[in-house]
Amino acid sequence: MRKFSLFILFFLISQISFGWGAHFLVTDKALDTPELKGFLDMQTKSEPIELFLFAQKKPLVALFDGYYQWLQTTPSKRFLVGHFSENDPTLLGFLKAARLNPKATFPLLRRRFPSEKPLRNPILLNVISPHEKIDPYFTQEFENAQGRQMTMREILTTFSDEPDWTIDYALWDIPEYGYGTKPYGKTNEPWSGAAFHMQFSHENFIIRTLAPTVQDGMAQDRIELFLRLSRLAFSTQHPYWGARFAAHAIHYMQDLSQPYHAKAVPFANFNYYLKFAFSADKEKYIRDTTQLVSNRHLLFEDFIRGYMEKQDLVQTQESKNLIQALSSGKPMISKISKRETSENLFKEVSERSVEIAWKLDNAVATVYGPRMTGDPTYDFDSDTQYSAGAVYSKSAVELEALVKVAMTPLTTAGEATRTLLEMCRSAP
Repeated sequence: MRKFSLFILFFLISQISFGWGAHFLVTDKALDTPELKGFLDMQTKSEPIELFLFAQKKPLVALFDGYYQWLQTTPSKRFLVGHFSENDPTLLGFLKAARLNPKATFPLLRRRFPSEKPLRNPILLNVISPHEKIDPYFTQEFENAQGRQMTMREILTTFSDEPDWTIDYALWDIPEYGYGTKPYGKTNEPWSGAAFHMQFSHENFIIRTLAPTVQDGMAQDRIELFLRLSRLAFSTQHPYWGARFAAHAIHYMQDLSQPYHAKAVPFANFNYYLKFAFSADKEKYIRDTTQLVSNRHLLFEDFIRGYMEKQDLVQTQESKNLIQALSSGKPMISKISKRETSENLFKEVSERSVEIAWKLDNAVATVYGPRMTGDPTYDFDSDTQYSAGAVYSKSAVELEALVKVAMTPLTTAGEATRTLLEMCRSAP
């Protein structure tokens, strides 16, 4: 029984925190609707976070008190109540109240899009976020935006990737935050923030019983925090931080729209568990499962990210279909009220992701083939011959299955993005 429990926990370790690979491109296309054009074209001056914190120090005290009162009504249990002090309206005071990385900064930047000319003196992503790897296939350049005017679109797109940079890293050794030990994430990455970007709320009874920490993801906690911060900023004439905090909330919600962030092992079924129970070498079974899920997860993210980049440069029919899925859904998810908390939207998005997870995983395996998705001796992370663009040379017929099924979670991502932005802009 104990080994089975360890198996369940171990295959969760394969998960990584990145949701769509490039949230800035997903956000840009998701917001490309006529209803939002006027808002997105609005300009505001970039504002250091310290100015916002000092100006709103009294409302922030009430905001954090209300947030922790809400948190105590949810299933979340990995927290100690934090407080924002009116006498310490500093960045460090804010980070501690929010239980974020105390070394995090909020630089004033603008991200370059693939269709723009390379910047003359770019700030590279690995400068902003030291754990990031530079991949020449993708656009990872920023420029200093201190003191400059920015559109709402620029703020939302630039910072919809920010939660992957530093704020959720190295939190497990801060006892006053109350996060406890890491519930899942790579064991060789003690700084990993995967548990804040994934939430497995719909696992079956077997997994919930044998591995209760599977339910300990904290993505919803983050969504609600940044939703409240965004509402405060918008309502107190700080549109820059209204948009930037909205981008953070959007990031986590988009993560949950990615099926590998809502379903621990999409291809696991009763027969799969039965094979494990009768396996002569359970440790090998565990290792193999870990590797297969990790490879499929990473391959799917690269697949979508590559199409997002291609769409910004040269359109293909496949990229058009994926972009259309992001932008052509409903302006908002109609059952969600603009003025409510994030719980119902979170539930709707995660349920949709779980529903499509098996079908999506099967399509990934079909497109990338048995070596990359069915052979546990293959390791995506150590494949020096891997090219992100290689898969796009396949025929349209071969790619059709994955493109078609990927449109479903992308539609969810688009509708969730627009819905959450409207919630951020509406006073509760």
